[in-house]
Amino acid sequence: MLSSFAVAGGSDSDLCVVSEKADYKDLRSEFYDMEDDFFHYRSEYKVSLMDHDSERQNLNAFRLQNLDDDLDDLADDVRDLKEDVEDAEDCASKEDLLDDLRDLKNDINDVRDEITEVLAEGKSMAASNVAINEYGWKEAVPAPTPTAAAQQSDVVVSTLNAGPSQPTSAVTATVTVDKTLSSSWDQGRQTVWLVAGVIVLLAVVIFLLGMLFRR
Repeated sequence: MLSSFAVAGGSDSDLCVVSEKADYKDLRSEFYDMEDDFFHYRSEYKVSLMDHDSERQNLNAFRLQNLDDDLDDLADDVRDLKEDVEDAEDCASKEDLLDDLRDLKNDINDVRDEITEVLAEGKSMAASNVAINEYGWKEAVPAPTPTAAAQQSDVVVSTLNAGPSQPTSAVTATVTVDKTLSSSWDQGRQTVWLVAGVIVLLAVVIFLLGMLFRR
């Protein structure tokens, strides 16, 4: 984290970087405000991923991206101030101020790296149908349920396909029964004719035998 130093106090040689120290304090305060914004936007972004709220997700992704741009500008200001301090005349507190500026620059870069990671993770989850649950773990996004309009549309289409008089299952059952009865009657009719023919044949044979024995 940022090292601390006292702006006031010291020998006359410390007066060489008084204005630079004041500028550093302003930049450090500005960074702390941006860091607070980062924590807030990151939390909102992860909640939007958990809730599958694309509108809030896009909003907070936009905020994080803008914050990254602001941090980039702040890093440029820190770099410029560091160059001014390096060009200043040597004094006892000059090196301490340079160390503080390096720490501030590192803190800015750390937050920018976190922003990049958060946005990349969000894009990866959206592409792989994965979200963050309330415990911070990753979980699969459930398949979307059909809307009421879609469900009603499915019902109407099914009803129309079935026909106005009776459901599809009833039509299928009726056709199946009709085919079964027709097939059974064809087979039974052939059997009846066969039995009748045998009976007639037996009757003729018996009649002939009776005539023969009478003689």
